[in-house]
Amino acid sequence: QVANVHDMHEKGRARYVVLYGAEHAHARFTDDDIREIRRLAAAGANHADLARRYGVTPGAVYAVVKRRVWRHVT
Repeated sequence: QVANVHDMHEKGRARYVVLYGAEHAHARFTDDDIREIRRLAAAGANHADLARRYGVTPGAVYAVVKRRVWRHVT
């Protein structure tokens, strides 16, 4: 069944398209933003400060840092 779903997507027969990251219409970040947030957080930056800088909540920054979202960005 997984092979059928994969085949459907490859042939463009899916009724929906899954958009990831910056491709999504409601994305607040770019891939470069994600890399920068993770780099700054690893260097000790405060999540609340990063949230203000990017106009999001500290919870959104936490989710980025912990890779709960934007997992595809390395």
